[in-house]
Amino acid sequence: MSLESLNQKNKEGKMKKIICLTYIFFSLLFSEVLTLKNGIPVIYKKTEGIDVFSIGMLFKGGSAKYEKGMDGIELFALNSILEGTKKHPYPELQKIMTREGIQKRVETDFDYSVLIFKSPLRSYKRTIYLIAEVLNEPELNPDRIKIVKNRLIANAKRREEGPNTKLFDLLNKVFYKNHPYLIDPQGRVNTLEKFGIEDVKKFLEQNFHARGIVVGITGPVEKAEILNLLNEIFGNLLEREFKIKELPDFSSKDTFFFVKEPNYKTSYVACKFPLPSVTHKDYPAILALSEILSNRFEEKVRTKTGISYAVFAGSSMRKRNYGYFYVSSSLPDSAWKMMLEEVEKIKKEGVKEKEIKETLNLWKTYRYLQNASTDGALMIMFRSYILTGNPDYIDSIISRIEEVKPDDIKRCATRYLKAYTTIKLGP
Repeated sequence: MSLESLNQKNKEGKMKKIICLTYIFFSLLFSEVLTLKNGIPVIYKKTEGIDVFSIGMLFKGGSAKYEKGMDGIELFALNSILEGTKKHPYPELQKIMTREGIQKRVETDFDYSVLIFKSPLRSYKRTIYLIAEVLNEPELNPDRIKIVKNRLIANAKRREEGPNTKLFDLLNKVFYKNHPYLIDPQGRVNTLEKFGIEDVKKFLEQNFHARGIVVGITGPVEKAEILNLLNEIFGNLLEREFKIKELPDFSSKDTFFFVKEPNYKTSYVACKFPLPSVTHKDYPAILALSEILSNRFEEKVRTKTGISYAVFAGSSMRKRNYGYFYVSSSLPDSAWKMMLEEVEKIKKEGVKEKEIKETLNLWKTYRYLQNASTDGALMIMFRSYILTGNPDYIDSIISRIEEVKPDDIKRCATRYLKAYTTIKLGP
């Protein structure tokens, strides 16, 4: 081994140790769910040894709050209010955030949306006041809103022009039929184009109130101090009527459809099928099964036969869950046949303990990377809380995967790998 290779290996080893230690450090610190005087839940996790602070505002409901044609409204609204406030109009707000080292992050999902500010610890009070300011007193400068809209539309156009987005859009129209998840939180060109300032105001009026939000805090700050500060800033928000539609289960059955694209050189195939909730006893085994299948698809379809550009399997982590398979190939029928053969093989023969352990290692690495920052840890807690009511539940899945046995994988494959809604897109 060359000196250069050895040095690189040592660097990678040190980085892995840092990531692992950071994860262990974060995961050992359990969160608490506090309550402000007006009933707003506050997810709080105190950290030590890392002088970084994050505050997040979670908006409940996601796609379930909206009707057709509102795709991307929360993405548009949250990005729009970040341009400036009445007290600090554009570009003054951006200058303050740069000077204080404050980073902003917007995440929109089918079940919720999140606005997060992250900063050095020294700026944590200023950070809290600023996130309150953009929510309470956004500037909503028409010129800046137009720039935000154009940027989001450009991103949507790039997505919609790609074959993978087109593939899953077509698939979702069938799999999500009559389901709120048809409303895409990332937005579409034709929906984003119609949004304006009044839509931002309406979003804040309908969602930024005591029943519509959850506050999240991670960082080396004391509980009593942070609770007093949050009560001062958010404790007087009024309650408003707030209803979220009940999400139905997916009613999938074996369905296949083909969409011809004569100009494509490659074909794309994907399917979705229903899965149980995150809290279901089978969910850890399903996660392991999905990863094992993904590895087997890669090994057989791409590595050994070389007939695929990309191939994988996966499972969602939402209020209503689904699994999915995907492959892009110039020989799609052969590739898809090999994938389904692997599925049937697991149903008949099961898997080895080694495959489960390898899956656990991959899952741990994934969690390590997510937990290696205060905002990443906060995102996990938000998702876990909105799905289960317990902000630490998702991290606990690691210990549950450790208990998964080969028989569990075989049983789950037989029980859940069926009723595929499948689409092929290509020439």
